[in-house]
Formats: sequence, structure tokens, C-alpha cells
Amino acid sequence: MTREEYNELRARAHEQMLDDYKWMLDQESGIREWRCPKRWIIEFVHDVSDYVMVRSSGEEDVGDEWHDDLLRPIPLQKLYRQFFQKSCIPPPNHPDKALSKLRGMEQRNSIYPDSITRFYMEQLQKNPPCRIIELLIMEGGES
Repeated sequence: MTREEYNELRARAHEQMLDDYKWMLDQESGIREWRCPKRWIIEFVHDVSDYVMVRSSGEEDVGDEWHDDLLRPIPLQKLYRQFFQKSCIPPPNHPDKALSKLRGMEQRNSIYPDSITRFYMEQLQKNPPCRIIELLIMEGGES
């Protein structure tokens, strides 16, 4: 894979993560079992926040759901709270610590890009267009 193809795939993965975040907020709240570590979920929300900030940094009109009435970016803690409440799991008190542990493990194991982005990139390569986040969750009654 060339560098250009890699960058394109990573950009598609981040766009899909953003779409999945929005989709998740549109779903009914309910208990979900995750097929991934909670740290991946923390990393997912963090990556979505980073992607939105980078994407909107060059725009003059940023009036969207990612900014408040004063056009300030929505705080990361609020994004965590929204996402975790929809999943009916308690939001992390210190997501930065969990994220730091995950990033340390990723560096020790030479995982690049980060785990959740890598998972999305792999799924985009082998699966037809789908809601990738659904591969990570099980509804409350399923086993």
C-alpha cells in the first residue's frame, strides 16, 4: 500500500468513525455489551473529537453539532458523557489515564495507527460498506 493509499484509507476510517458516533447518539439508549476493551471506546471518542477539530479548523462557519452557541468546540468530557450515556455504561472519570495506558501499550507493541483506527481501516478493506461500530457491540439480550 502506498503512502497516499494509506492516508486515504485512514481518512475514510476517521470519517466512518464520525458517522458511527453520530449514529450511536441517534440510537435508543440501552445496555450494550462491547466486544472490545473500554479503552477502545475511550480512544474512539477521543479520535472522533480530534478528527472534528482538524476538519473544522480551516472553516470559518463552524456552526454545527460539534460547537456550542458561542462557536467553541464541545468539550471532550461532554462527548464522552453523551456517548457513554447512550451505551448505558458509566463515563470514565479519568479518560486521559486510560487513554495514556492504551497508547503506552500500543507503542510497546508497535501498533500504529492507534488500535481503533487500525480496526476501522482493516474492516474498511475487507467488509462491504457497513456500520463498523455494530461489529464492536452486542445488544443487551444477545450472546
